[in-house]
Amino acid sequence: MSFKSYIIYTRPKILPLFAVYFLTGFLFAESFFIFHKFIIALFSFILLVSGFLAFNSYYDKDAKEIFFLKKMPKMPKYLLQFSIMLQLAALIFSYFINLKFFVSFLFLAALSASYSHPKIRLKSVPILDLTANAIIGVVGLYAAYSTAGKNLTVNFIIFLISFFFFGLGLYPLTQIYHYKEDLKRKDRTFTIFLGKKKTLLFSLVSFIIGLS
Repeated sequence: MSFKSYIIYTRPKILPLFAVYFLTGFLFAESFFIFHKFIIALFSFILLVSGFLAFNSYYDKDAKEIFFLKKMPKMPKYLLQFSIMLQLAALIFSYFINLKFFVSFLFLAALSASYSHPKIRLKSVPILDLTANAIIGVVGLYAAYSTAGKNLTVNFIIFLISFFFFGLGLYPLTQIYHYKEDLKRKDRTFTIFLGKKKTLLFSLVSFIIGLS
Protein backbone atom coordinates (compact mmCIF):
# COMPACT_ATOMS: atom_id res chain seq x y z
CA MET A 1 0.00 0.00 0.00
CA SER A 2 1.56 3.31 -1.09
CA PHE A 3 1.88 6.37 1.11
CA LYS A 4 -0.38 8.17 -1.38
CA SER A 5 -3.33 6.13 -0.10
CA TYR A 6 -2.79 7.50 3.39
CA ILE A 7 -2.73 11.07 2.05
CA ILE A 8 -5.93 10.53 0.06
CA TYR A 9 -7.79 9.60 3.25
CA THR A 10 -6.94 13.00 4.71
CA ARG A 11 -9.07 14.48 1.89
CA PRO A 12 -6.54 17.09 0.70
CA LYS A 13 -9.09 18.75 -1.62
CA ILE A 14 -11.05 20.07 1.35
CA LEU A 15 -8.01 21.38 3.24
CA PRO A 16 -7.87 24.77 1.41
CA LEU A 17 -11.38 25.47 2.73
CA PHE A 18 -10.20 24.77 6.27
CA ALA A 19 -7.24 27.08 5.69
CA VAL A 20 -9.57 29.95 4.70
CA TYR A 21 -11.79 29.18 7.69
CA PHE A 22 -8.77 29.30 10.03
CA LEU A 23 -7.55 32.53 8.45
CA THR A 24 -10.94 34.11 9.20
CA GLY A 25 -10.45 33.58 12.93
CA PHE A 26 -6.94 34.98 12.75
CA LEU A 27 -8.06 38.12 10.89
CA PHE A 28 -10.42 38.99 13.74
CA ALA A 29 -7.41 39.18 16.06
CA GLU A 30 -5.91 41.94 13.88
CA SER A 31 -2.36 40.93 14.75
CA PHE A 32 -0.64 40.74 11.40
CA PHE A 33 2.79 41.33 12.92
CA ILE A 34 2.78 37.74 14.20
CA PHE A 35 2.00 36.27 10.78
CA HIS A 36 4.93 33.88 11.14
CA LYS A 37 3.24 32.42 14.22
CA PHE A 38 0.00 32.10 12.25
CA ILE A 39 1.77 29.99 9.60
CA ILE A 40 2.90 27.53 12.29
CA ALA A 41 -0.57 27.54 13.82
CA LEU A 42 -2.18 26.94 10.42
CA PHE A 43 0.18 24.06 9.71
CA SER A 44 -0.69 22.45 13.03
CA PHE A 45 -4.40 22.97 12.33
CA ILE A 46 -4.13 21.28 8.93
CA LEU A 47 -2.37 18.34 10.60
CA LEU A 48 -5.13 18.13 13.18
CA VAL A 49 -7.96 18.26 10.63
CA SER A 50 -6.20 15.72 8.40
CA GLY A 51 -5.91 13.41 11.39
CA PHE A 52 -9.60 13.89 12.25
CA LEU A 53 -10.74 13.05 8.73
CA ALA A 54 -8.57 9.95 8.47
CA PHE A 55 -9.62 8.85 11.98
CA ASN A 56 -13.30 9.22 11.05
CA SER A 57 -12.85 7.32 7.79
CA TYR A 58 -11.19 4.46 9.64
CA TYR A 59 -14.14 3.95 11.99
CA ASP A 60 -16.72 4.64 9.30
CA LYS A 61 -15.02 1.98 7.15
CA ASP A 62 -15.47 4.26 4.16
CA ALA A 63 -15.39 2.24 0.97
CA LYS A 64 -17.49 4.31 -1.42
CA GLU A 65 -17.68 7.94 -2.48
CA ILE A 66 -17.68 10.39 0.44
CA PHE A 67 -17.70 14.16 0.75
CA PHE A 68 -14.73 15.63 -1.22
CA LEU A 69 -13.44 12.16 -2.08
CA LYS A 70 -14.98 10.38 -5.06
CA LYS A 71 -12.41 7.66 -5.75
CA MET A 72 -11.76 5.62 -2.64
CA PRO A 73 -8.56 3.54 -2.62
CA LYS A 74 -8.35 0.44 -0.48
CA MET A 75 -8.09 1.50 3.15
CA PRO A 76 -4.43 1.45 4.26
CA LYS A 77 -3.54 -1.07 6.95
CA TYR A 78 -2.21 1.50 9.40
CA LEU A 79 -4.67 4.32 8.73
CA LEU A 80 -5.69 4.53 12.40
CA GLN A 81 -2.09 4.83 13.57
CA PHE A 82 -1.39 7.37 10.83
CA SER A 83 -4.38 9.51 11.88
CA ILE A 84 -3.31 9.47 15.54
CA MET A 85 0.26 10.36 14.55
CA LEU A 86 -0.98 13.43 12.65
CA GLN A 87 -3.04 14.58 15.62
CA LEU A 88 -0.18 14.09 18.06
CA ALA A 89 2.12 16.10 15.79
CA ALA A 90 -0.49 18.86 15.69
CA LEU A 91 -0.71 18.92 19.48
CA ILE A 92 3.06 19.16 19.78
CA PHE A 93 3.18 22.14 17.40
CA SER A 94 0.23 23.78 19.15
CA TYR A 95 2.05 23.67 22.47
CA PHE A 96 4.60 26.15 21.12
CA ILE A 97 1.95 28.73 20.11
CA ASN A 98 0.40 29.53 23.50
CA LEU A 99 -1.65 27.89 26.25
CA LYS A 100 -5.06 28.93 24.86
CA PHE A 101 -4.23 27.49 21.47
CA PHE A 102 -2.94 24.24 22.97
CA VAL A 103 -6.00 23.77 25.22
CA SER A 104 -8.28 24.47 22.26
CA PHE A 105 -6.50 21.76 20.29
CA LEU A 106 -6.80 19.28 23.16
CA PHE A 107 -10.53 19.96 23.30
CA LEU A 108 -10.90 19.57 19.53
CA ALA A 109 -8.96 16.29 19.55
CA ALA A 110 -11.07 14.87 22.40
CA LEU A 111 -14.41 15.93 20.92
CA SER A 112 -13.53 14.71 17.43
CA ALA A 113 -12.43 11.33 18.80
CA SER A 114 -15.71 11.10 20.73
CA TYR A 115 -17.58 11.88 17.52
CA SER A 116 -16.15 8.89 15.62
CA HIS A 117 -14.95 6.26 18.11
CA PRO A 118 -17.41 3.36 18.55
CA LYS A 119 -17.13 3.48 22.36
CA ILE A 120 -18.89 6.87 22.36
CA ARG A 121 -19.72 7.71 18.71
CA LEU A 122 -21.61 10.98 19.03
CA LYS A 123 -22.16 10.64 15.29
CA SER A 124 -24.83 8.02 16.02
CA VAL A 125 -26.76 10.19 18.46
CA PRO A 126 -29.19 12.70 16.86
CA ILE A 127 -28.72 16.33 17.99
CA LEU A 128 -25.46 15.45 19.76
CA ASP A 129 -23.79 14.80 16.39
CA LEU A 130 -25.06 18.14 15.13
CA THR A 131 -24.10 20.07 18.26
CA ALA A 132 -20.63 18.48 18.44
CA ASN A 133 -19.81 19.57 14.88
CA ALA A 134 -21.05 23.12 15.46
CA ILE A 135 -18.96 23.36 18.63
CA ILE A 136 -15.90 22.01 16.80
CA GLY A 137 -16.34 24.78 14.23
CA VAL A 138 -16.57 27.47 16.90
CA VAL A 139 -13.59 26.21 18.89
CA GLY A 140 -11.51 25.98 15.70
CA LEU A 141 -12.20 29.65 15.00
CA TYR A 142 -11.37 30.56 18.58
CA ALA A 143 -8.09 28.64 18.29
CA ALA A 144 -7.14 30.72 15.25
CA TYR A 145 -8.07 33.92 17.11
CA SER A 146 -6.10 32.86 20.19
CA THR A 147 -2.93 32.67 18.10
CA ALA A 148 -2.50 36.36 18.86
CA GLY A 149 -2.95 35.78 22.60
CA LYS A 150 -5.71 38.39 22.81
CA ASN A 151 -8.82 38.30 25.01
CA LEU A 152 -12.22 37.80 23.42
CA THR A 153 -14.00 40.89 22.13
CA VAL A 154 -17.77 41.43 21.93
CA ASN A 155 -17.64 41.50 18.12
CA PHE A 156 -15.82 38.19 17.94
CA ILE A 157 -18.21 36.55 20.43
CA ILE A 158 -21.14 37.66 18.26
CA PHE A 159 -19.33 36.24 15.23
CA LEU A 160 -18.80 32.90 17.03
CA ILE A 161 -22.49 32.70 17.91
CA SER A 162 -23.45 33.39 14.30
CA PHE A 163 -20.95 30.79 13.09
CA PHE A 164 -22.41 28.25 15.53
CA PHE A 165 -25.79 28.57 13.80
CA PHE A 166 -24.12 28.36 10.39
CA GLY A 167 -22.52 25.13 11.60
CA LEU A 168 -25.91 23.85 12.71
CA GLY A 169 -27.25 24.57 9.23
CA LEU A 170 -24.33 23.32 7.18
CA TYR A 171 -23.54 20.01 8.86
CA PRO A 172 -26.91 18.30 8.17
CA LEU A 173 -26.47 19.09 4.48
CA THR A 174 -23.26 17.05 4.42
CA GLN A 175 -25.14 14.22 6.14
CA ILE A 176 -27.64 14.14 3.28
CA TYR A 177 -24.69 13.34 1.01
CA HIS A 178 -23.87 10.31 3.22
CA TYR A 179 -27.48 9.34 3.90
CA LYS A 180 -27.39 5.81 2.41
CA GLU A 181 -24.01 4.93 3.90
CA ASP A 182 -25.08 6.11 7.36
CA LEU A 183 -28.22 3.98 7.09
CA LYS A 184 -26.14 0.91 6.25
CA ARG A 185 -23.89 1.56 9.29
CA LYS A 186 -27.01 2.10 11.42
CA ASP A 187 -25.74 5.53 12.42
CA ARG A 188 -28.85 7.41 13.56
CA THR A 189 -27.60 10.80 12.46
CA PHE A 190 -29.57 14.01 12.81
CA THR A 191 -30.56 13.90 9.13
CA ILE A 192 -31.79 10.30 9.37
CA PHE A 193 -33.66 11.19 12.57
CA LEU A 194 -35.34 14.23 11.02
CA GLY A 195 -35.67 13.18 7.38
CA LYS A 196 -34.31 14.94 4.31
CA LYS A 197 -37.10 17.50 3.80
CA LYS A 198 -37.23 18.61 7.43
CA THR A 199 -33.43 18.71 7.49
CA LEU A 200 -33.42 21.20 4.60
CA LEU A 201 -35.94 23.35 6.46
CA PHE A 202 -33.88 23.16 9.65
CA SER A 203 -30.74 24.21 7.77
CA LEU A 204 -32.54 27.16 6.18
CA VAL A 205 -33.80 28.39 9.57
CA SER A 206 -30.32 27.98 11.09
CA PHE A 207 -28.74 30.01 8.28
CA ILE A 208 -31.32 32.77 8.73
CA ILE A 209 -30.64 32.93 12.49
CA GLY A 210 -26.89 33.01 11.80
CA LEU A 211 -27.35 36.00 9.47
CA SER A 212 -29.64 37.90 11.82
